[in-house]
Amino acid sequence: MFEKGRVQSNEEKFFALHGDVNNRLQGASSSYSNGDKFYGEYSAFIQKLTNTFEGLQAYCSENLTNYARSQEEAKAKATKDGDFAKNAEEFIRSKTEDLIKKNKYLDELKAKLKEPLANLDAKKIAKLKVKETPALTTIFTAFFNFYYKDAKEAFDWAKFKKEVVEKDQLDDFQARLVNADYPSYTPEEINSLVVLKDDPAIKDFSTGKKEGAPIMDLLIFLDYVGETAKVQGEINRLQDEIHRIKEDAPKRSEAAKTEANWCEVLQENITHLDNLNNRVVESAKPFGNEVERTNEMVRLFESHKGALRNFINNEYTPIQKVPGNVYN
Repeated sequence: MFEKGRVQSNEEKFFALHGDVNNRLQGASSSYSNGDKFYGEYSAFIQKLTNTFEGLQAYCSENLTNYARSQEEAKAKATKDGDFAKNAEEFIRSKTEDLIKKNKYLDELKAKLKEPLANLDAKKIAKLKVKETPALTTIFTAFFNFYYKDAKEAFDWAKFKKEVVEKDQLDDFQARLVNADYPSYTPEEINSLVVLKDDPAIKDFSTGKKEGAPIMDLLIFLDYVGETAKVQGEINRLQDEIHRIKEDAPKRSEAAKTEANWCEVLQENITHLDNLNNRVVESAKPFGNEVERTNEMVRLFESHKGALRNFINNEYTPIQKVPGNVYN
């Protein structure tokens, strides 16, 4: 005999059980979603942390390189400045010896300059027909332009003859030629004077004319002008170098100390960064595989979540209790 009450009771149990299964499946689906979200956020956090470690390591590496390069440069400069200051006295002694030799040689050159000039005869020069002789005009104009740079007017033989030759008897002329500050002239200006030695017209006059003796003396004088100018320039450079060394030695001694102190500061920074880099490397080790592990967990949750949703949607369809069925 069919028992209606028992069937209704079993039906209620079935729907209750079915509903409970549905709730549990939905809860599991929600849990997978929450786990998926959690591991996604955790993975992003780990990736950010890893990027921070990598950024710190890059910062340490770059600055270690920069500090090391700066330290090498400071060491080199400190050594260079220190050696200069330490050897300054020897430099000065050596250059002073060279200066003494150059001055002695200059005195010899000046003596040679004076020899042909001592032969100049003011009376013989006064008799020269300079205006009528192009070769003489060339040489006297060149000497005037070179040794009388302070003159305000152009060369005029009549005035030069009256003032320099006849009145002063060539004393100022000879002094200017011997004591000229040749380094104050340009190489081109000196050359414009020296090339007179090779002027054919001037050479012919000095050797082919009985009145050419004073001109020959001036050409002999020119033989020593180039060397005198060279030696005077060398003397000036030596004097400048000695003065510079005396001034620079104390400054570079202090600079060497400053660079040495800077090297120590840089070494402290290098040590600090090296220690920081080591700590960063050690701190990053536990998280070395964490990003991949969390990504794997995300993929796992997504896989489970997808399978569960597929089951819910395709395999498990909640049964709704239909009111008014045969059991009511």
